[in-house]
Amino acid sequence: MNTLHHMEKPAAVLGEFLRVAAPFGRIILGDFTDKAFGIMDAIYQSEGRKHEAAGWSVTEAGDYYRQNGCEVNEVADGFQRVLLIKKGA
Repeated sequence: MNTLHHMEKPAAVLGEFLRVAAPFGRIILGDFTDKAFGIMDAIYQSEGRKHEAAGWSVTEAGDYYRQNGCEVNEVADGFQRVLLIKKGA
């Protein structure tokens, strides 16, 4: 949770999640919304730091899993977007 935006090689990491998941297994993956990123950026800025975000978005992760034969559903609120991913056979 909340680390997708830090991944330097997200396809490799998400691919490994998929590899180790059992057939019809589930993966839960989530990250901040734009509103929550704004809050995190403000916190880091108040400490004289920068919140680095170079990885994929939740949308890109969902697209990756759909392209790899998974069923993807999303649950979201104002601060969090969570993907509920079901691996195929």
